[in-house]
Amino acid sequence: MDRKQAEAMILPTFLREYEGVPDRLRKARESSDYQEIRGLAHKLKGVCPYLGADALLAQAGALEWRIREEATALAEEIDRFCEAVQAALDAVRQLL
Repeated sequence: MDRKQAEAMILPTFLREYEGVPDRLRKARESSDYQEIRGLAHKLKGVCPYLGADALLAQAGALEWRIREEATALAEEIDRFCEAVQAALDAVRQLL
């Protein structure tokens, strides 16, 4: 399978599976559900290498680590992560 074929499969799947993540992150932040945020960061961390999204990968890893170690995260940090996820979704949408 060449790169274009892989992108043709991965990108639509990413959009379909992660479209609601920014809203889920916002709701989880509002209710202080840090385990939900950590789980979403972990899931995104797993898919980022397939997208070549190194900055989002680093951000997801840092957020996941903070919550695992401190059981909390700053609202601004969560908001920045949410914005980065939305930017990745928008970028993928433009590619399709």
